[in-house]
Order: sequence, then C-alpha cells, then structure tokens
Amino acid sequence: MGNDMAGFIARIRKMPAIVYFHNLKFDGYFLLDYFYRVLKLTRVDRWPGANEFSTVIDHMGKFYMITVNWGNNKKTEFRDSYKKLPFKVSRVAEAFKLPEAKGKLDYDTYRPIGHKLTQAEKSLPCGRRFDYCPCPETGIRYGHDKANRWQ
Repeated sequence: MGNDMAGFIARIRKMPAIVYFHNLKFDGYFLLDYFYRVLKLTRVDRWPGANEFSTVIDHMGKFYMITVNWGNNKKTEFRDSYKKLPFKVSRVAEAFKLPEAKGKLDYDTYRPIGHKLTQAEKSLPCGRRFDYCPCPETGIRYGHDKANRWQ
C-alpha cells in the first residue's frame, strides 16, 4: 500500500471503498491538499462526477465525509470513525476485546520523504505485521498479515 500519499491513493482508487479515519479532520487536510495540488480534482457541493470530490464539513470545521469520484467508475468515501467511536484509538481494541492494539510510533523521529518503514514501525505490539487496506469485498478498512490474509 505504501507509506506515502501517492501509494495510498494509487491503491485506493482501484476499487470502490469506504475508508475510515479516526479524526478525519486531521487526515482530511492531507487528502484535500493532495486532491487540489497533485491530482487537480475539482470540489463540488454534492454528487461528484468524474475527477471531482465533495465534502461534508460543518460550520465548526468538523469533517464528516469526503467523497471522491476517481473517473474510472470507482468512488471512495472517507468517513470519520470518531463520530461512531468517540474515544481514543488506543481504547478501541480494549472496548471491543480485540487482540490487536494501537501500535506505538515515535512521532518525534525524523523521517525523510521516501522513508522506508522499519520492521518495528510495521509491527503491532503482538508482533504481527499489519498494513491497513480497504477490504475489496466490503470496502471496510481491515488489515492483512504477513501471509497477505485479510483479518
């Protein structure tokens, strides 16, 4: 999937998907910047056509959804999971009794453009590798393990 915006978008635009970000406002700014600057997509109020996107952002600046029509008969909806699960990501696994937990990442470490993730950065506390991808069947964001099996 890559660890940069270009790799992420290249993968996501190949299939219809619903992708959840926990706090879409944060990630949404990066998405919108990429849509405008790099992809040169046009924002419309609703029902985006080919190479257009729409947003649902309230008057307080809360992001709810970004919908993109990639122009290849595929659409992606980016939604905010925080609106459904209003607590920290670190508490999600605990709340649902899941074996995986949020990994720890040193956000102060400098990583240049093109940085290749280390094994430690790719691993969960349980030691399994876990890359986030949309499930091809449902579009829901799941992960896959080292054997590339959907979880």
